[in-house]
Amino acid sequence: MKTKRRQAILALPLSFFAVGATDASDALVNIHVFVDHKSLSNSDWAPVDSQTGYGLDGDIAPPSWPFSIVETYISTKGRAPGATGRTTELGVGVRKYINTSNPFRFYLDLGVLQFARGAINFYGGGSLSSSSPGFGGRVGGRWIGGGAEYMLTHSVSVGFNARLSSTGGEIPSGGSHFGVSLGYHIK
Repeated sequence: MKTKRRQAILALPLSFFAVGATDASDALVNIHVFVDHKSLSNSDWAPVDSQTGYGLDGDIAPPSWPFSIVETYISTKGRAPGATGRTTELGVGVRKYINTSNPFRFYLDLGVLQFARGAINFYGGGSLSSSSPGFGGRVGGRWIGGGAEYMLTHSVSVGFNARLSSTGGEIPSGGSHFGVSLGYHIK
């Protein structure tokens, strides 16, 4: 699992170069790191249905495009008496920025999850796990979200994001997310 996670994190910035190769010198690139809180279905995930974690997302928009291509990675973990739970999501989609001439920037995004995984481990023994790999023509799930950020400088922002994700599997690992972010912007 850790090898797949490292590969996913390394693939994220590399894909930006591939997407923006035609207009790379003028492309707008946004990279965000964030702290995330995820709420999962209580009926499937109790007692670890409330999890915290981290995420990384980035998007690139050549100047002639009305939207950005975005990739996301989120990893969360929850602990409760008797159990631990963990989820991972890797996705690709589109993002539309609104009101980009103001210090406050808003965005909406949606996409598909290329990979989604969830696991619950019980301390007394036993576990439940589910994965929804999206490679090979299958979709691991979907997400829709948005956020707002305040530009502290031309290149640095702080903000928040929210999103809903849905996945399949024995214990669906999608849920509602809320995070605070720090962004870096390159133009």
